[in-house]
Amino acid sequence: MSAKKLSFLALFTALNCITTWLLPIPTGLGNVNFADCIAYLAVALFGFYAIFVGSIGGFFADLLTGYAAFAPFTLVVKAVMAFVAWGILSLWKKRKAQPSRLMQTAACLTSFLGGGAMMVVGYFFTNWILTGSAQSALLGGVPFDSVQALVCAVGGTFLAVLFTNSPALSRFFQEKKK
Repeated sequence: MSAKKLSFLALFTALNCITTWLLPIPTGLGNVNFADCIAYLAVALFGFYAIFVGSIGGFFADLLTGYAAFAPFTLVVKAVMAFVAWGILSLWKKRKAQPSRLMQTAACLTSFLGGGAMMVVGYFFTNWILTGSAQSALLGGVPFDSVQALVCAVGGTFLAVLFTNSPALSRFFQEKKK
């Protein structure tokens, strides 16, 4: 891995953490944040290595926001979320060399929704373990996590399509060929 890619991954990881920590949006059930949008953008730009953006950024955000009990679970849940999103997006990319913008949008949205679904399932089990109640995890956590997943899948799709279709932005993140 190049120093440039590693630097961008570190920057995106910090941005993921800061987005969770400093920009929460209260919903009444908890806070929605846009951190997963950053993780999904990293998936679109950097592929497999994006699993570190959401997991490590989320881990430190949990520590900073008073949710330390969730931090070890977040490492796993967010890594699986990004891995699933990357896997689905990789399958889409194998279909066509130059997809239309509509196909690219569909690829990102379905990939990120798949990752979001895994996040909802992962946090269902996390909440069940931490509360000791499947009913509490289902009724309290799943609706909130589903909103988070949907908001970030749409936001991540917007960012991914914007960054990958803009020649100036996509060139900025590409490796220089020797």
